[in-house]
Amino acid sequence: MKFSAIIKSEGREGSVALAMIVIGLCQVFAYDNMDGRNIGIAEWKRAEIVLDVPAESNDIQFGFIVQGKAEIWVSGVSFEETTDETTGIKLYEDEPQNLDFSE
Repeated sequence: MKFSAIIKSEGREGSVALAMIVIGLCQVFAYDNMDGRNIGIAEWKRAEIVLDVPAESNDIQFGFIVQGKAEIWVSGVSFEETTDETTGIKLYEDEPQNLDFSE
């Protein structure tokens, strides 16, 4: 899934980021808070996050992070299916692991 928005920020200092997390029963599958890709104080700029959402997922949470002293304006918010490459951290394996219990 892709979460995207166009963001404008103003202030003397600070940064802005999108955030998204994919959760299953007692497990976080993937997350992205744009660490290292956050937006500083800037005019209108597009930001996006792409995460894989396994069938076992129960919940997808998404929103905005503002760090420091800044104001933000948001436009063009979109949440849609995509085949784009994931931008986040995947916390699960696609295939079963350690089936012989050796580890």
